[in-house]
Amino acid sequence: MRLKVEKDIDALRLLITNYYSEYNVICDTRVNSDTYLIVVEKYFIRNSSRASLSIVIARDDFDQVVIEAVGSGGGTGWIFKFDWGAKESFENAIPKILDTNNIKYIKD
Repeated sequence: MRLKVEKDIDALRLLITNYYSEYNVICDTRVNSDTYLIVVEKYFIRNSSRASLSIVIARDDFDQVVIEAVGSGGGTGWIFKFDWGAKESFENAIPKILDTNNIKYIKD
């Protein structure tokens, strides 16, 4: 998922990390002055699976702030290696965070 956002990079990072504070935040790194990398993981006991979300908040070549989020997940065993909807749930949380905080964005 790629979103163009009308908000400061540092403020977006704070909103997203606060939202995922109950999860296992594996990485919360400032790559450079225009880029943050956040990786969040959650373990689901009910089906013994993990889901993760990798988020990059950056300024593109046109000085536009962009959020790129990629979710992944999987079950256990060689037959049940699918995410039970966790990937979509993780990715769809980003627009919900923005909507809740009245931040304008465009899906790119």
